[in-house]
Amino acid sequence: MSLDEELARLSPKKGMLLTIGVFDGVHLGHQALISQLTQQAREQGLISGLITFGQHPQSVLSGRASLPYLTSLGQKIRLLKEGGVEAIIVLSFTPELAQVSAQEFIGLLKKYLRMSGLVIGADFALGRNREGNADTLKRLGQVMDFSVTIVPPVTINGEVVSSTAIRNALASGDMKRVRAMTGRYFRLEGCVITGKSQAHV
Repeated sequence: MSLDEELARLSPKKGMLLTIGVFDGVHLGHQALISQLTQQAREQGLISGLITFGQHPQSVLSGRASLPYLTSLGQKIRLLKEGGVEAIIVLSFTPELAQVSAQEFIGLLKKYLRMSGLVIGADFALGRNREGNADTLKRLGQVMDFSVTIVPPVTINGEVVSSTAIRNALASGDMKRVRAMTGRYFRLEGCVITGKSQAHV
């Protein structure tokens, strides 16, 4: 299914304020951004919307095996809904999507999602070759009539909270640091599979 087809399935009844990203782990940095998104949407009478992806962009762009996720898609959606996001849109991240320019992608969001503005982190970028960074999006906003709000990163003890930092903390077994960056205890979800059993005579 093409990007146009995925977005065309949605028909919001009023304008949307959007954020975009992988949001793996839904950590304190993500939570600060979502809080800003939902607050601004309420104040402006807009729908708060979040676009995320079924595949990690890095795994598609690099061709390497998928990165270890901190949260499953189901976990992530549940946490985002708990944060107050009204509409969660899961897109397929494909090589074709990776080649869409920032301006073209924004045009599709305005066309299909009635996007009125973006709420993003300082290091955010979208579009081909990550051309749509914060400065570029601000310029596009002036031309294409949408707002851009930049949310600063969250730091703990001088360290920027990020999914990579949490993976590193998990790898070193520092669960206290993981909890500090996510605001909750880390959980694993999976299926229990019955192993081999020995019969006793």
